[in-house]
Amino acid sequence: NTAVVAAMAVAGAMLLLWLFLWRPVHDLARARHFAVKMVNGHGEQLPEGDGPMEVMELTRALNQASQIISRQMHQLDDNLKQMTAHQQQLAIQNDQLGAIFTLSRDGLLTVGRDGMVQFVNHAFMALCQIAPDEVIGRSLTDVAARIKAQARDPEAFKGLQSDESWTLQLNGPVPRVLSFHAQTSDSASV
Repeated sequence: NTAVVAAMAVAGAMLLLWLFLWRPVHDLARARHFAVKMVNGHGEQLPEGDGPMEVMELTRALNQASQIISRQMHQLDDNLKQMTAHQQQLAIQNDQLGAIFTLSRDGLLTVGRDGMVQFVNHAFMALCQIAPDEVIGRSLTDVAARIKAQARDPEAFKGLQSDESWTLQLNGPVPRVLSFHAQTSDSASV
């Protein structure tokens, strides 16, 4: 008899405990599920209801966090769109500048901070009668030596880094007179 009464008392206590804890456990499971989904950034909100103070505070905190994440996701999306538009604009401008430099009748040459030639247009190669592999990736000193070797008066060669404008007559089947002017940049890359 005592065992039956004890078993019924334990079963009754378990039922009362389950009834008492069911709502908070359910609310916590719902909050956990919501928190897992919250990272999608849609700003969804948990409905606030009656319940223990801890559950209500957790619901408010999750709702605030969801709003913050939603705002941040929208801001990131806007920033990404702006960056993509800027990248596209820079690519177009880069293509335009490349076409200007490439198609210019003036000989143009760019040198990096390391002193190596990064770009040379066709006009420069034609005027100096230098092949692309003799210029691109070579040092400015090496390119200058190739031009100086063609000069009618090598002593008149002032170098490619001279800040003043000057002319040089080159030997060849058709003598050429080149006018040089170096321009420096404060750019970190050129």
